[in-house]
Formats: sequence, structure tokens, C-alpha cells
Amino acid sequence: ADAHFENVQAFTTQGELLMAFGEEGTGVGEFWLPAGVFIDQMQRLWVTDSYNRRVQVFQLL
Repeated sequence: ADAHFENVQAFTTQGELLMAFGEEGTGVGEFWLPAGVFIDQMQRLWVTDSYNRRVQVFQLL
């Protein structure tokens, strides 16, 4: 999670950007200071969204 750009980014082990999503806001897929991420055994991405005081969950493809 990138709190500066208000989005979530994924990188290769070589540091190349694979994808990024999200923007500043309060809607689904929008963040206000995302702080942490976790991928569970069901391939769901959990993102803590600090200033929105919530956790958002996304299904990975």
C-alpha cells in the first residue's frame, strides 16, 4: 500500500511494477492513507484503509 499515492501497488521480485489500483476517496477501491496489506489462503487481498477507518477486501484473479 502506498499512502502517498493513496493506492495499492504490486511489484516483481526485481522491483518492476506489475499493477496498481485505487485513488484517494471514500468509495469502494478508493483509499485514504492505506497502511497495510495481507493476502489470505483464499487469494483475497486485505487492505487497511487508515483514515477511512475500514478494511477493504478484494478477490485476486
